[in-house]
Amino acid sequence: MNFHYQPASFNGAPFFVSESGDAFGRRGAHHEFPYKDRGLWDDLGGKDGRRELEGYLTSWSPGGLEAARAALIAALQKGAGELVHPWLGRHQVVCTDYEVRHSAAELGVCRLTMTFIDADSDGAGAPAANPAAGLMSSVQTALGAAAGLFSEAWLLAGVQNFVANISLGGLAPIFGALNQAWGIAGQASALLDSFNDLGGKWLATRGVAPGPMIDNPGALRAFIADADILPAQTLARGAIGLGHLMLPHLGPENARAMLDSLWETASKINDPDLPLPAATALSTGRIRRNLAAARFLGLSVSGLLSACLLPWQEFNEYSEAAFRRAEIIDRFDRLADAAAELGEALEFERSLTTARAHALSLLALKFPGLGRRARREFSENFPSVCLAYELYEGLAEEPALVTGNQVKHPGFMPRQVEYLSHA
Repeated sequence: MNFHYQPASFNGAPFFVSESGDAFGRRGAHHEFPYKDRGLWDDLGGKDGRRELEGYLTSWSPGGLEAARAALIAALQKGAGELVHPWLGRHQVVCTDYEVRHSAAELGVCRLTMTFIDADSDGAGAPAANPAAGLMSSVQTALGAAAGLFSEAWLLAGVQNFVANISLGGLAPIFGALNQAWGIAGQASALLDSFNDLGGKWLATRGVAPGPMIDNPGALRAFIADADILPAQTLARGAIGLGHLMLPHLGPENARAMLDSLWETASKINDPDLPLPAATALSTGRIRRNLAAARFLGLSVSGLLSACLLPWQEFNEYSEAAFRRAEIIDRFDRLADAAAELGEALEFERSLTTARAHALSLLALKFPGLGRRARREFSENFPSVCLAYELYEGLAEEPALVTGNQVKHPGFMPRQVEYLSHA
């Protein structure tokens, strides 16, 4: 039997071990959703190892019992350091608890119960941030700020009919895309039901037969234009609420496709051809501001909710994760520009920056080093071993170089090579 016992110590202070226990597992959150038989497990990675050691010191300890006890207690008080485990080797840990005991039945013996958690000593005492939880929280804050920005910019009260029609022509596709997604999901929304109910009552007050508002685009536009019944804040929160409610029904892939479609729809909301009949500088400015608000609302719902899908998305290839990272950066930059068009947007920009940081941290956990990808172009198609020596001065990174560039044969690498920069 090949068994290697190592003298135990913590931060250089030695002790004997009579018994040890180590616990490991996975971290995550279990999410349950309505109308689904099974929940989703949000895997946040492996738990830090928890190590419990029953140790003791005697008069045979280096320097004697009192000196050895004082040295070990001083090491444990520091909290962080290197643990030499008698059977599992060296580990960077933090001491979270320890207990010292003496007994009249064991004169000259000091017993200790010590609990350690695997952790880098540089970060000892500072709990690691949870990027998934941080992403969800910052997205909610950003969506709330987006609703406020939209309601401040959107105005139909007291405008001419053609201003209202053009403005609503920009907003209607946002709700149309959301309604289409609900049709795909095959679920009824309480928000849409109340929306139709209010619309039916509104139609009745104007001598029109009640009916579903969604099926009557003209009435829908007129209904939206009635600021007394449906103010701008309600419109914004309605769009955000519809997007939120459908995510668990569609599933990650379908939801991603729907939100991508919504992003394209919102991106196409542009200013109309000007000049317009009977348009004044004031009405032209109002049209442009309303359309900018509609575009911003659609981009906010699609871009921010799409980032919320990251904890459930699986990437089979490094290139997929790299594309998603570049997409998040580009879309969040465009969102910041769209917010700036509407005026002061400090709260939105602050929460947007936080959400982006959490999203990129989450991707980095799934694919370490994702943010340190670099590109280099060579004069010809060199073999992977040559490129490894050129880029890293060794062969340790050669397999990752081949996998990262998805080549069929390592003897013929592409001229433009992606690699993980150690700079």
